[in-house]
Amino acid sequence: MSGPPKFTQDKKKPIILEESKKRYTGRLKFFDENKNYGFIVMDDDGSDIFVHYDDLARANIEKSVLKTARYGNNIRLSFSCMSYMGKYDRSRKATEVE
Repeated sequence: MSGPPKFTQDKKKPIILEESKKRYTGRLKFFDENKNYGFIVMDDDGSDIFVHYDDLARANIEKSVLKTARYGNNIRLSFSCMSYMGKYDRSRKATEVE
């Protein structure tokens, strides 16, 4: 006897909940060049949003520039926001970075 189909999430791919075309602004708070990710502090509410190096590289922002954020360089960014269900919880990611 078989039951209802089971839906499992691929551990490597998040489930996208919403992709906004609205533009946001913020400053790079932190970037780890070894792990290829960082966080942006959003101007709207001061919350942090995840950003991956792939999205920054598409905007022609090099790692050498990103790591200057740790020395106080104020790197301002414009981006869209994607909400997704990550490994453990709902998260947000910066996309279409400029």
